[in-house]
Amino acid sequence: MEEFDSDDIDEANADEVRWVELLVQDNQLPENYFNTFEWLSECSKRLSSPLTTLPTSETLEISDDFDLKRRPFESPNVLYDDWRGIDGLKKLAHEYQKINEGGFSTNYEEFSNYLRTPVEVFLNFVRRGAYPPPELLLVLAKSFDLYFKAEGRLMLENVFFGPSVKRSGNYSARRSLRYKGASLDDFHDAVIREQEFSEATGKKFDINNLAEKFIDNAAWELESDSLTTDDIESFLRTYRRWVKKHFPET
Repeated sequence: MEEFDSDDIDEANADEVRWVELLVQDNQLPENYFNTFEWLSECSKRLSSPLTTLPTSETLEISDDFDLKRRPFESPNVLYDDWRGIDGLKKLAHEYQKINEGGFSTNYEEFSNYLRTPVEVFLNFVRRGAYPPPELLLVLAKSFDLYFKAEGRLMLENVFFGPSVKRSGNYSARRSLRYKGASLDDFHDAVIREQEFSEATGKKFDINNLAEKFIDNAAWELESDSLTTDDIESFLRTYRRWVKKHFPET
């Protein structure tokens, strides 16, 4: 494992939101960067090994023509506004270990089969009466902090869920498109991820197999008796019509 200077790691963690805000302005990162499963997974690794893991955003560079005068204002109230670096991660992990009684999965790859964003995983934990892991708390905290540090340059909707999609609306509107309760938008997101995985690994992509797993997960999550794997063909027909309408370029 590559080793990093602890002072550099500490500073990178403390300054992450401010640096991400610059990268978002420079179109290097999406506005909803903190509310992605990629960042959630990275954050979980940092919590388990805070002394050896740099934020991924630290590997990115601002464009040469970017005006650094647009750097977010650094508040003089550092005790209120600044993040603790390594020490903050350690404290969060320690406090969670004291209250975590186990029994609730933190397999985010499994969650991503039927929940599209970490915020929805957070809601899933709270609805079940489970205390959310610290990485989910950080998703919310850093997303809100990014919004405040942008000082009006970013919309709160975009910070959490990205921009609206033409003819499909904002995230809430897109999420409401369903087949017997199962979100077509969530399935579309799963299709894209599986296609990218197949291209990277050379494995054959089977949409019918993916649909079966997705419907099984959705039926369990929704506690639905009307949604079964017998619906696969009808579900896929509905999905393909939806894709043709909302994503005609695909």
